[in-house]
Amino acid sequence: MSWGEVALEENSGHIDFDKYEVTERYSTYKWDSWLGKKFTKEKIISNVSNNHIIVLDKNVKKILNKVKQGQVVRIMGYLATVDTSLGVTWGPSSMTRTDEGSRASEIILADKIIIMP
Repeated sequence: MSWGEVALEENSGHIDFDKYEVTERYSTYKWDSWLGKKFTKEKIISNVSNNHIIVLDKNVKKILNKVKQGQVVRIMGYLATVDTSLGVTWGPSSMTRTDEGSRASEIILADKIIIMP
């Protein structure tokens, strides 16, 4: 997920998300030299993140399932930690915009999702 200037259509196409590691909850990404000339590494990192979205409401789930790559969405909810009945814990959610690597993703319990026009 990206936002701000980095998320603009002319910029977001220059970011390549290339890996998803389920056990560590992270994705790696790289950007090409065009984007690197336009923004600092810090700006890009603070405007891109790997997110895990949890929904409990079936209507919110329907909206989430309609979201397509490149669409602008507004997600309202809470950062979460998940403890399963099997003793598996996901979390805690990242609480900063500048972290990287394993465990830097956000876990969002979404109670409302709006696909923007």
